[in-house]
Amino acid sequence: MLEDMRRNMRRVFWFLFALFVLAAGYLIKLAVFDAREIASNPYNYRLRAENADRLPGMILDRNGHVLAKSEANEDGGFTRVYPYGRAFVHVLGTRLSKTGLEAKYNFDLQQLDSELVQRIEELVAGKPMMGNTVVTTLDAALQEAAYEGLAGRKGAVVAIEPSTGRVLAMVSAPDFPLDTTAEGWDALVAANEDSPLVNRAAQGLYAPGSTFKIITAAAALERGLDDFTVECSGSMTFGDHTMRCFDSKAHGTVDMDKAMAQSCNAYFAALGLELGEAALRGMAERFGFNAPMDFPLAYRSPSFVLGLGDDDARVDEMIETAIGQGRTLATPLQMAMVAATVANGGLAMKPYLLDSIQTRDLRVLEKNMPKAAGQVISRELAARLNEMLMSVVSTGTGTAAQISGVAVAGKTGTAQNETGKDHSWFVGYAPAGYPEIAVAVVLEGTGGGTEATRLARRVMEAWLAQE
Repeated sequence: MLEDMRRNMRRVFWFLFALFVLAAGYLIKLAVFDAREIASNPYNYRLRAENADRLPGMILDRNGHVLAKSEANEDGGFTRVYPYGRAFVHVLGTRLSKTGLEAKYNFDLQQLDSELVQRIEELVAGKPMMGNTVVTTLDAALQEAAYEGLAGRKGAVVAIEPSTGRVLAMVSAPDFPLDTTAEGWDALVAANEDSPLVNRAAQGLYAPGSTFKIITAAAALERGLDDFTVECSGSMTFGDHTMRCFDSKAHGTVDMDKAMAQSCNAYFAALGLELGEAALRGMAERFGFNAPMDFPLAYRSPSFVLGLGDDDARVDEMIETAIGQGRTLATPLQMAMVAATVANGGLAMKPYLLDSIQTRDLRVLEKNMPKAAGQVISRELAARLNEMLMSVVSTGTGTAAQISGVAVAGKTGTAQNETGKDHSWFVGYAPAGYPEIAVAVVLEGTGGGTEATRLARRVMEAWLAQE
């Protein structure tokens, strides 16, 4: 009996001890790992109340141009000013929207450097206290070029520096007013069918269309299918399923290079069946599908779904998936990363928007450095893809992306849209071989891929003109 009591007491002791360890661990997690996120949460009213005596700091682009700043009002409050208007509204957010970089780095924007000095300056000279400065990787001129190029059409543009992962531009349309009141904001959230609050660049999920053929080709090349050919008569039948090329155009005898340049659906459907589900899924997931992304803004993860249903249904889904249709969905940010990875010799870099946190007088407190996400494909395979993507622009479907004196690589795409006209895609980079910029453009309901291709060229030209 006594021994049973001791055994039960030991069990209770270890149970309570385990609860104590779990509670202590959770408190340590809150205090050490989650403190900054909790403190910077824009819904944290305590932070807002404690920092009511200071102005949020500035947000700058990579060249020091002011993207957001605070101006003191006579009533003791402040007005948040955005010199570039609505061009940055999705990536920056607003103080009212509680989204974007304004929300992500809210804590840093309200933190004071040299607080004692600033309080003395406020008392003696009436100079308002101001939080730290957030310096982004964004380029104001490039952002404006992308914003103007969208010209009010629904869609998104993302531009990335392939060698570092720096996001140079991120634009989404339609946008929303910067000066929306709290009442107007509620109405905007509830009533607008165009979803202007959605950052399509990072949250918009679209079928990638023929831009996905880059991934299909990568999987095929890695498995030695370089010499795979088909005879394209404008369509090809697989069991009970027929895959048609654009306008049912016959491409004749097609190898991988010609198929990529002419975006031959029949070829890539047959190639997908030759590859099989596991090979295509594996390559898609290496490029970031079905995985979370380390990114500071709200985003949607790209999805690759394949392999359900009976054999007949799986054939149909396989040939659709191989050309970027089916149930595959991707954001413009994800497809820009695909292009950037190929451009960077197969090495994926983590995309980022924060360059540094600085004091109000621009002394660096924290510096962000490029980080590799991993070698997705070999340099040799990336070089082979580069050749094919250059042919797309030089002689294929992407000639509208040509830039005088510059080698451009890319892939056009047309994504089927059940509710209207097809979406237009282009992903690419320039200069091919020595890439400085990778872009992804999607335009909703514009039909073919030409409109997105032209906009991508405009963005790449704007960047290369600065360099």
